Amino acid sequence: MTGNIAIYIGFFTALAAGVLFFLHARGRVNLEKSAVNAYYVHAAAVLAASAYLLHALLAHKFQYFYVYAHTDLSLSTEYLISAFWAGQEGSYLFWALCAALIGLVLLKSEPKIRSLLMPLFMAGQAFLLLFLMLESPFHLLDPVPLDGGGINPMLLDPWMMIHPPVVFIGYALLLVPFVYAAAALYKKEYHQIFINALPWAAAGWFFLGAGIFIGGAWAYRVLGWGGYWGWDPVENASLVPWLTASALVHGMLLQKQKRYFMRTNIFLALTTFLLVVFATFLTRSGVMAEYSVHAFADTALTYYLAAFMLSFALAGYGLFAARYRGISAGGDLEVPLLSRQGSFGMAIVVLCVSAVLVLLGTLSPLLTGLLGKPASVDETFYVRTNAPLAALLVLLLGFGPFLKFKKHTAQEIFSAVKWPLAAVPAAIVIALLAGVKSLFGLLFIGAAALALATNTVFFVRCWAKSGIKHSGGYLAHVGLALMFIGIFGSTAYSRSHKVHLYQDQPLKVFGYTFTYTGHAPEGDKYALDILVESENKTFTVRPKMFLRWFRGEEKLMIEPAISRGIWRDLYVAPESLSLEEHSERFVLARGQSKTIEGYTILFKEFTFPQPHTGEEEEEGIVEIGAVLEVTWQGQTETVIPVFRHTPAGNELIGAKLPGGETEIKIDAIDASRGEARFVLGGDCCPGVELLVAELKLKPLISVLAFGTTLLIAGTALAVWRRFTVRH
Repeated sequence: MTGNIAIYIGFFTALAAGVLFFLHARGRVNLEKSAVNAYYVHAAAVLAASAYLLHALLAHKFQYFYVYAHTDLSLSTEYLISAFWAGQEGSYLFWALCAALIGLVLLKSEPKIRSLLMPLFMAGQAFLLLFLMLESPFHLLDPVPLDGGGINPMLLDPWMMIHPPVVFIGYALLLVPFVYAAAALYKKEYHQIFINALPWAAAGWFFLGAGIFIGGAWAYRVLGWGGYWGWDPVENASLVPWLTASALVHGMLLQKQKRYFMRTNIFLALTTFLLVVFATFLTRSGVMAEYSVHAFADTALTYYLAAFMLSFALAGYGLFAARYRGISAGGDLEVPLLSRQGSFGMAIVVLCVSAVLVLLGTLSPLLTGLLGKPASVDETFYVRTNAPLAALLVLLLGFGPFLKFKKHTAQEIFSAVKWPLAAVPAAIVIALLAGVKSLFGLLFIGAAALALATNTVFFVRCWAKSGIKHSGGYLAHVGLALMFIGIFGSTAYSRSHKVHLYQDQPLKVFGYTFTYTGHAPEGDKYALDILVESENKTFTVRPKMFLRWFRGEEKLMIEPAISRGIWRDLYVAPESLSLEEHSERFVLARGQSKTIEGYTILFKEFTFPQPHTGEEEEEGIVEIGAVLEVTWQGQTETVIPVFRHTPAGNELIGAKLPGGETEIKIDAIDASRGEARFVLGGDCCPGVELLVAELKLKPLISVLAFGTTLLIAGTALAVWRRFTVRH
């Protein structure tokens, strides 16, 4: 009851605070204090509901279905905490908690215009609390289970402890630019009010981007398919608003400096949060459940999620349409292409076009379903449509920093950029030596090298002149250039090979020699030891396999092994481990010999043994033997395996080889050619372990990881600056 009471209080105080703030904005001066107090009660109620859910998780209160569905007695404390946002109900509550805390900061930082900002902000909170009233995390079970169903074993990873909350913090922050844009439209103060949303937009962009990158790192390390981005609808649903948020932040930087792109920025602020809500609708309404392994199944919230999206779309776009003519076009039109504002404008267009293409690909099963049979696009659609855009973007990164707020000539630009341009031929030569053959690939690497060189120079200059706080943008662009190089290399030049590794039998792949040497328990997992030898080093990789019970089923889980290198990763993902008969098959004609596993076997002739006693009168029995002369460790013996055909089927009567541990049989006979196929080994011999694994070489993953780190660090510096420097 405690948790549900807190949710109900949070919902009704959200409505009350929203109405009171709206009435105060309309001129009821005496209502502001009541509105603020209502908000404080709302925030306290959301905090209380969150604290109670966390207590229920940590205390194993399995009378609550949410606790039962997402935990069990075996979970450690950190995973009990992460179960807070593991399910749909808990993630909505965490989102509401983040927004409630952000609202407290918003109240304190904007005392003059908070009544304009808070009505729509509270509407967002009211929707989230409504969802929790309809599908509560405090739904009771009777009788009370003794243990829970547990958490999905794939989520038992440190990266997945932080990926969802970081994404939801980003979602909550991106509501703030929306409400600033709506307030600016309402008051017709399109610059003075709206530009204060820049730090919030940058923060939302940072957290959403960081969450996406963390999710990619988790996928690469845990899932075993060797990639970090699968273009799954759920992945794309968070990528699309991040792309428009990227466009928004860059547009607002120009607006802050020169009042450019005012209309564009307000539209992007509205659209970005609506895309966040749309992403929530896609992944949590059940409409994508058939097309994504990550999407939630159909829920009772489908129509309420649609109402959330439509309500905010009508409010935001309705105001935008009503005020459109009054918004100063600023630099939205007639921007010189060869200028700073022109390069920013092109970057905004590129990011928005990419967002539209990704969104269309994501919605393809729904759109095609309207015309007939649903059909999804594959990875090649996203790669082919976005690769040219990525190339254009890195080109802008290379030339953009040299541009000023004026119209340049091409000669001026090339004169300014001549030193960084020296990196282009060097990068192309390196790419050629590394095996890049395509013209597009060489040009892309050259453009990325230019972007890397240019932004490194400007980062160093800016740091030396103004300090690290002011150099975050250039550092982020250095990281982005490295990211693009890493993405290109790891996508276009990844190599994969499935192997069957018999224990202690070497196998050469990719220039390495792999030898599976056996497995050993490691905690509750089995580590599979694979010796890897190359020309200059020898090392062991230890992928793991283990069983986990989850919701009544025993699931085989894998943990790939990754040997990280500066230029490429060796990725080993086990698929199965079994005990196999140890056998070798080979064909010999009369008079031929073969040396195998220490035996030299000479096939001398066929022989036709007499049928066994008591079977003389039985028809249809044929026995054919093969006279083999076998030499082993200096001694030679004659053995005769027999192929016996009966009406009931074939029988293979083996013969022991010298040493007495191995047997040879006739597997098949071609009388016309005088040939026989022999089997050495089989069920007479000790079984050997067979490990089936996928081997991958992933080039430039380290470059991608380093670039991602720099991009996040640079974005963090930019957010720090925007929240601490108000000019």
